[in-house]
Amino acid sequence: MGTLGRILKFYMDESELSDQGFVLEANRQFFHPLGLYLVLQITEDGYRLRVLDYRERPAGVRFEGERDADECADRRGKVANVGALWEERAERRLERYGYIVQPSEELYSPGVKRESEEDGLGKPEFFDA
Repeated sequence: MGTLGRILKFYMDESELSDQGFVLEANRQFFHPLGLYLVLQITEDGYRLRVLDYRERPAGVRFEGERDADECADRRGKVANVGALWEERAERRLERYGYIVQPSEELYSPGVKRESEEDGLGKPEFFDA
């Protein structure tokens, strides 16, 4: 497989990122409590990832407004999808790394092996790690 083929498998397009529930859960669990809102803006050229800034709100932001039954079912499915993926990965990460969420100390500690060194999958050329 050429370099391009190896790099492309690392990417998910914006619609899949949203459709699979990752944007919803990133907002609910991370961005909203901080007063930030990750959105996919639809432009003439496709999707554009943006972050709305509501940090002046001391309690952050949350999903609000009226929802019909279809939207509620869609959100339940997205939350379940991300939750199932999390559970599937959690056990493997505990076995391999000893944690689920990478400790911040590893971000600035020397000697932590890169994933590409451990499993031979490589990394995108612009990946900064």
